[in-house]
Amino acid sequence: MADSASTDEYEFRPRLTARRETAGESGAGILRQFTRPLSDRALAQHFARQGGRPSVRPAAMASADKHSRRVSVTVRTVAHVGHARRALMAHIRYIERDGAGVVGEDVELFGPKGNQIDGQAFAYDAEGDRHHFRLTINPEDGRDLTDLKAFCREVMEGVERDLDASIDWVAGAHYDTGRPHLHLVVRGRQVDGHVLKMPRDYIAHGIRDRAQVLATQKLGPRPEHAQEHLVRQDRYTPLDRVIIDAASDNRLYVRNVPPLTQSDALRRLVHLETKGWATREAAGVWQISPTLRRDLNAAKETASRLAAGARILARSDLGRSPADLVAVEPELRGRLMGSHVGSQFIGPFAGGVNIVVLEMEDGRLGHIRMPDTKSVLCLDQLSEGALVELQGWPRANRPSDITVSEIARENGGRWSPRIHSASRPDDNPAFIMRHAKRVEAMSRERVCTALQDGSFQIPDTYCEAALKNDVERWGAAAPRLHILDHRSLDEQTTAWGQTWLDRQLLSSDRPPRSGPFGQKIEASLAERSSFLKKQGLMSPDATTLSKPVFDALGKAEIEATIKGFQKRGLAVFLAKDGERFSGFYNEKVRLCGIPYAALESPGAVTLVRWEAGLEAGRGKEMLGVLNQAGVEFRTARALGRGLGLSL
Repeated sequence: MADSASTDEYEFRPRLTARRETAGESGAGILRQFTRPLSDRALAQHFARQGGRPSVRPAAMASADKHSRRVSVTVRTVAHVGHARRALMAHIRYIERDGAGVVGEDVELFGPKGNQIDGQAFAYDAEGDRHHFRLTINPEDGRDLTDLKAFCREVMEGVERDLDASIDWVAGAHYDTGRPHLHLVVRGRQVDGHVLKMPRDYIAHGIRDRAQVLATQKLGPRPEHAQEHLVRQDRYTPLDRVIIDAASDNRLYVRNVPPLTQSDALRRLVHLETKGWATREAAGVWQISPTLRRDLNAAKETASRLAAGARILARSDLGRSPADLVAVEPELRGRLMGSHVGSQFIGPFAGGVNIVVLEMEDGRLGHIRMPDTKSVLCLDQLSEGALVELQGWPRANRPSDITVSEIARENGGRWSPRIHSASRPDDNPAFIMRHAKRVEAMSRERVCTALQDGSFQIPDTYCEAALKNDVERWGAAAPRLHILDHRSLDEQTTAWGQTWLDRQLLSSDRPPRSGPFGQKIEASLAERSSFLKKQGLMSPDATTLSKPVFDALGKAEIEATIKGFQKRGLAVFLAKDGERFSGFYNEKVRLCGIPYAALESPGAVTLVRWEAGLEAGRGKEMLGVLNQAGVEFRTARALGRGLGLSL
């Protein structure tokens, strides 16, 4: 696809999530300095004068302790470049989407002083801002807060006091996840016209702290059993962050842990020791694993993978137990075949990591980690039982890393969303922010360095170091899925067309197969052979299928597909290299095992070799050209905007 925004796992826009922590008041004098309309240079100079990043959390927040109610907060800063207002409006539409309110009702936008806010008018007013903030506030005990709107307003009133700013915002309360939470959009310009800036420390901790103190005031202290549950979690928790922050060179002296947290931190260390993630060296002295955060995140993902696999099995007709699930990782340049059971995304983002369950031909019931939704698009509308091949390809540099490295080389070794926008003005804001997410993740892995002014120092070896990090974390083989046949073995035995079973029958030298699925393959091969003999396509004593008959089956399959379109009054054309095509993409078909996108136009349909990127145009009119490198296309609407047309 020609659009540079169609590259890697950061292509998909996240839905919702939330994180954790504690809050109070005052500190406005310090914070006022950060909300003046300073230039980037002036802001950097201010930080330099302070000798590093100052603490910007209000002093009263220090009263928050382990008994505070948990509130998860995520904050995302979105620069206004390109089609920013349209992206903002799309996010507001997501907030007020149908059925996400109380008992399936629509969501009502509200603001500081009123309800039924006009989201379109808000987006229009914010068009001239330099940026805006997107917040998710997720109280752990949100179901016990009787009035989320009032809670939101009180939190934002506290934020205004902390920042000494007049803030314009809209929000919506969502109840469709089983855990009521809030989505907010905060303008990047104050009511008085000054630019609104939030220091990193306040974004990371201050808003969450304020929300936690308010939740504690309303609901009382957090029950002791909830804290004990947190101590025993095999995932990254706020206690782990306290431990890591207090450690030096992976050695922790318990006396360096804040007094109010020492008891819980010590119990947490004992739990980590049972898992091999911490070692007691002496009384009050612990050695912490240098990869503690990564190990805990991996443990959480493992549990999430098994839970997702169990949900997939519950929806399937396979009749296998979740206890049979085993993790399957592809070997470099290796190939494994299995029967498709189902897929499920894990984590907070629908476009993020997906788990695929396959009944492997060697008898294992495997769950496979796929990096993003794009990597499983080939499974779209695929029925249970379809044959899928797992391939292990050499892991390569991500396109996002290459782009960041190129832009940094053009800008003195520095990258930021603003630098990216200036260097690549055609890249849309969401695409740029996906790069920001990747760079921030790499800064935590010390692949690059976060600077005080919000930019990042990108070394010349960034791509190599980022790839090495990916290989260490995920292995040298990147998993890819390939559909061998979209039909189940039962469907293939009597199908009129080329099947995967037919390809196996072309040769008498077939590998032996074991396990329940392997035995089913052998039985299906016998059934397919019997069917073909009844049709006169194989002689009674033949054990293999001839190539001419195999080709004839493919031709019959193509003719049947063409007749299906012709019955709808459509002439059928096959896109060829160098030829342009157009039409509405509403359907995907498979011919002889190869997927094609069917682009329908008045009186005709054009079959274009399918690629995952084409799914971005599903249901839309598309214009494109097929070449040896793949399919280059744009939707007609996007092309019209580029030409200054309104389509």
